[in-house]
Amino acid sequence: MSFEGPHKFDASHFVGAFQKPEGIPMPSRMDQNIVPQQPGGIPHRLNGIEKQELELARRRAEKAAEGKRANAAAARARRRASRPRLEERTGGDDEGDASQGEEDDLEAKLAATKDEKEAKRLRRLLRNRVSAQQARERKKSYVSNLEAQAKQSDQLVAKLQQEVKTLERENVMLRQVIRNMQGGGAKVSDAN
Repeated sequence: MSFEGPHKFDASHFVGAFQKPEGIPMPSRMDQNIVPQQPGGIPHRLNGIEKQELELARRRAEKAAEGKRANAAAARARRRASRPRLEERTGGDDEGDASQGEEDDLEAKLAATKDEKEAKRLRRLLRNRVSAQQARERKKSYVSNLEAQAKQSDQLVAKLQQEVKTLERENVMLRQVIRNMQGGGAKVSDAN
């Protein structure tokens, strides 16, 4: 078995590197199951290039395993984030307290993480949560401002309606006075 690419690598002299021997359990570490063999079955030492390729393969495998763990953790976080929280389902109004606790948790995780990709994700998540909290506060302020304006408008409408009633009564009274002054016989027109 050989691989073509920028570096030619013949893996046929590694016994058990790509196949599990019958009846023998596979060791857990990659480097424990690689036994260098010459084509005739005689063990030989790895040269510098082979050692480098083996070390590179080992690092790639470790990096891939770390990536899988990080992807699994990110998937769990996405699933948790997509589920509605208890206070959102029950309509709880103490959003600030819960958000602050989550923010502290994220900051602690951010300080403890070594993976740059995970740290970036946590920083973005933290920024989004802070931004969402600020948006909720702005919305609350806007709604309370609108409610205050509506209350002022209602008070003004009630005051003006009272004024209109007073003016209508005064108008009727003044017309009555004019009729009485004219001697009661002449009718005052209602044209205003």
